[in-house]
Amino acid sequence: MVSDGDCEEIITNAVTSVFQSFGYIPQYERNKNVSALLRIQVINNEKQSDELCSIMPEVSVHLADLNEAEIFYSYNKAYKKTSNFSLVQAQKKAFSKIAEELRTELPEDYQNKMLSF
Repeated sequence: MVSDGDCEEIITNAVTSVFQSFGYIPQYERNKNVSALLRIQVINNEKQSDELCSIMPEVSVHLADLNEAEIFYSYNKAYKKTSNFSLVQAQKKAFSKIAEELRTELPEDYQNKMLSF
């Protein structure tokens, strides 16, 4: 599993728990027993003003072979703007809401896409 851009692993933990419910066992280091790579990427799209920090997060989740040549599952979504007085506070506020959405959206999206795979 590879995760980039997350704050305190809020989104990573939500995504990991969803994939664990489907029988995937997260491994944090590549080894010969791993058959797929789960990549989680969070992009903040940060904008600063004098008093506020705003982010418009985008989340990408990809399940692929170890070389990332074949993607088995892909999920991408852009979220609404969230503002706060610091980047970390904006991330915590937005990522907590996103994590809850992912816990409900990802299982349905995964099942729909995998049934058609």
